[in-house]
Amino acid sequence: MAAAEKRTGYTYGDCMSILKQLGFVCVTKSGTSHRRWRLERTGYPPVYIGLVDRGKAEIKRFYVDTMIAVLQDNALMPPTENDRDDA
Repeated sequence: MAAAEKRTGYTYGDCMSILKQLGFVCVTKSGTSHRRWRLERTGYPPVYIGLVDRGKAEIKRFYVDTMIAVLQDNALMPPTENDRDDA
């Protein structure tokens, strides 16, 4: 996902799967399309990621880019070539 040249075509399920694998839990109650995910690690502040769950439609690139940036900023995902070029 992070290494993709165009970060489009991903669903909420794709992002949710990655977050669950990293140990994030959804802390938002159902009834809304916006979901907040939290990861708590000993000795570190909590990490929060917000996503929009709108069924089976693709997630906007902004949300995918933001999720990847937060994961990289918290050393949960290594930087990619695409990100190094933007710096």
